[in-house]
Amino acid sequence: MEKAKALIYFQNLYLIAIADHHLANSEKQKLLRFAHQIGLETAEAEDIMANPTQRTLIIPENKADRIQQLEDIVKMMLIDQQIHDAEYKLCLAFTERIGYSKITLDNIIQNLTRNN
Repeated sequence: MEKAKALIYFQNLYLIAIADHHLANSEKQKLLRFAHQIGLETAEAEDIMANPTQRTLIIPENKADRIQQLEDIVKMMLIDQQIHDAEYKLCLAFTERIGYSKITLDNIIQNLTRNN
């Protein structure tokens, strides 16, 4: 994955993870593993995590990337096995900004919850 795309992807996942104003250790570890999988250095990931208030969700240009990122965002939201209101609202905002409805988001949540 190209660096700029990886940074945006990681930023979006991180913003979902901290939407409840708490980053559980399991969430942080998953984020750092994911950062490495998409080609980011630990320092790059930590830089993004150091400045959350200066970050916003960024919508991918490619439709396939949008769907994949939505699924990954939902997985991040579910990592602590709780759906906090702030996380859900942020996921819903992302879902709607990429052209999908609340029903789509709820279906993805239901499918991922069922498969775990």
